[in-house]
Amino acid sequence: MTLKNVLLLNLFLFTYTHSLNEETFLRNELSESYNKYVRPVNNYEDSLDIRMGLAVQNIEEFDQKKETLDLNIWVRMNWKDEILNWNSSKYNLSFLSMNVDNIWTPDIELLNAASKPTIYILDEALNLYSDGSIFRSKPAIYKFSCPLELHEFPFDIQSCTMKFGSWTYNNNMMLVQPYEDVDKQIDVLSTFSHSEWGINRYSLKNYNESRICCPGKNFSINEYTFEFQRYPHYYKLSMGMTISLVIVSFIIMLMKPDNVSRTGTAVFIPLTILALQLTIADKIPVVGYYTLMDNFFLCCFITSMFVSIESGLVYSLITTKSNLIYDTFHKCFNIEKMHKIYISEKVDIENKKIKHNNFIKRLNGQGVKETRIKKTNPDKEFDTTIEALTNMSNNQENIVMRNIDIEQNYEVDELDFNIVDKNIIRVINFDDENLSLSLKQKLVFDKISVIFTNFDNICRCLLPLIFIIYISVLMSYEK
Repeated sequence: MTLKNVLLLNLFLFTYTHSLNEETFLRNELSESYNKYVRPVNNYEDSLDIRMGLAVQNIEEFDQKKETLDLNIWVRMNWKDEILNWNSSKYNLSFLSMNVDNIWTPDIELLNAASKPTIYILDEALNLYSDGSIFRSKPAIYKFSCPLELHEFPFDIQSCTMKFGSWTYNNNMMLVQPYEDVDKQIDVLSTFSHSEWGINRYSLKNYNESRICCPGKNFSINEYTFEFQRYPHYYKLSMGMTISLVIVSFIIMLMKPDNVSRTGTAVFIPLTILALQLTIADKIPVVGYYTLMDNFFLCCFITSMFVSIESGLVYSLITTKSNLIYDTFHKCFNIEKMHKIYISEKVDIENKKIKHNNFIKRLNGQGVKETRIKKTNPDKEFDTTIEALTNMSNNQENIVMRNIDIEQNYEVDELDFNIVDKNIIRVINFDDENLSLSLKQKLVFDKISVIFTNFDNICRCLLPLIFIIYISVLMSYEK
């Protein structure tokens, strides 16, 4: 080793040893008469000025059922300790790292905390400068109460407030103020992220409050307000699936009302919607008002349930020929007028048959004797008219049978000359309820069938329109 290297090594060791000795002497001198339980002011009547700010790192947990928020933040504070200062030219040191357990620290806490904060560093230290200035950065997870406003859930925006202040020192002894630099008052770090919530805006308010313990004394409070907006993607997915189920129920309504499969299929849709609603119910607290999501699911459930009930009722009313239905509705109709209309329609039908048969005879070059059934007087007995219609129908049937060799099992429509196959035979079940009905009952049930079929058609058009309008209004609340 050369002489130059030996000299450099000795100089380094001397400097290092001298620095260690200086720091040791300085720490001994500062701690010699220091009491960490006494406010570090030279005059007891002086108020100690504390400046503080928050650095928001992340949301650890947002328990919506308990209405509490766990926020990972760094609480930054600056104050001046008038006892811990030294002449930097004497010791040639301008900075020391001090353990929080060895010096006085302000008792600033989260006043609306829901539990004790979790400090996640092993050994917290402070930065102490030669003029007595102290900087403390306290990283911790603070859990505090955050009452939720869920009227517009899941498109809601929640406002949560943190109140920081001293437990014991009033303004005459310690004054808590935010940093003068706005950027240091609230700092949302670039690492902030959460799967369901994002920060819209934040604000700070400094004010004084009085307490029951200390009449006439004011305590300074720093109140930090954060506005969180929910990401509704998960809930919109559930809403989309629910809307698709309601659309399926509207499609089912297009089936004929006398199809029993329509009711059997539609009844399962409300149950599926109820199951979807239960998957979300355990994520939010029980509140004493209807949220937007409640109104949405209620609308979908009632709509699909209405489709099921309406389909079942209409099917029952137009297919069941029971005395109960007849006794319930026959008083609502003028049966005598319905009789007259029925007779008139029968006469018109028979006249059309006669006209058709005469047309067939003209095609075969036969002479035609015009016959026509005259409409009966409504005041005459109904049975007499029916008997006349039956006799005339039998006569016309004989005429048609005599010309069967010409028609050859085909029928000619006089309007458009289409050939209609007559080999198709229409039958009716032997146990069909219509076979046991009287004419009056048949007229009443036919009228009921027409009315409720028209009602079903109105529901097919009106119900989807109302549903779309209402759902559009609910979805418009999304920010």
